[in-house]
Amino acid sequence: MVNHQFQLKRSLLALLFQLGMLLLIGIIWFQLFPFYIFLIAIFLAIIAYLAFLRRSKMRSLAYLDQDLWSIQWRNYSKIEHVQLYRVIDHHIYIVLYFKQNRNSQIIWRDQVSLNQWKQLKVMAKLV
Repeated sequence: MVNHQFQLKRSLLALLFQLGMLLLIGIIWFQLFPFYIFLIAIFLAIIAYLAFLRRSKMRSLAYLDQDLWSIQWRNYSKIEHVQLYRVIDHHIYIVLYFKQNRNSQIIWRDQVSLNQWKQLKVMAKLV
């Protein structure tokens, strides 16, 4: 039997991507807006980013049967069973969409080992 349990680590790629996008948007805003509007926009963007960081994140993910998966969140010890209805592979990250949870979840390449990443890519093609 193949083990389809994925223990997720923190992602450096996600952090670099998010901070890079914030920097790029900041540079564009600096060119477009007067300085006081630029400062207000940056302040609001940082507040939005901090609110995004408070969102619950997956600690582990396990394949159970067909489209049934179990998820354990970082802040909770309870394991939740969800139905997966869509998986999108974007090469450096995979997006998981669940029927019960309106929030999509992203698994970055550096959060799992190479073998687990290959298993996720195969599962993305099958779902």
